[in-house]
Amino acid sequence: MGRKVLNKKTVAVEIQKKGKGIAFASCKVIQNTSTKELRSFFEQTIAKDADIRSDKWRSQKKLQNDYPGLVMEKSDSGKNFKLLHGFIMSLKSWLRGQHHYVRNLKAYMDEYVWRFNRYGASKDLFYELINTAIQKPHCGYLQIKLNYQ
Repeated sequence: MGRKVLNKKTVAVEIQKKGKGIAFASCKVIQNTSTKELRSFFEQTIAKDADIRSDKWRSQKKLQNDYPGLVMEKSDSGKNFKLLHGFIMSLKSWLRGQHHYVRNLKAYMDEYVWRFNRYGASKDLFYELINTAIQKPHCGYLQIKLNYQ
């Protein structure tokens, strides 16, 4: 995670604020920080009419045409995006503390985001997981494996 270090994965992260907290979060490993990669992430996770606050990363500038609610402001070393940076720090701490080493970052991020987005929603995550699995179409091992490569 990070933009400047070559041996790290690049991750796009978005949060939906609710009051003083986070209502929903999403993460995706991306190949680079180009407009094309970010557009794909935006299209998958963000409504076109959403109010969006983002840092002044130049690849996002072209997205303002498709997302009129996109306001870009200086990050000021994360001070203007405290909730987002707090979420990222929690994710990193969970990865380092729980797993120590991660070979397939996408799978671990998917798990963390799934748990995060359901925190407090249900006392029994296992029941919710089984219920969700029953409602979805069958997905075999090879399909799952291909999805996480």
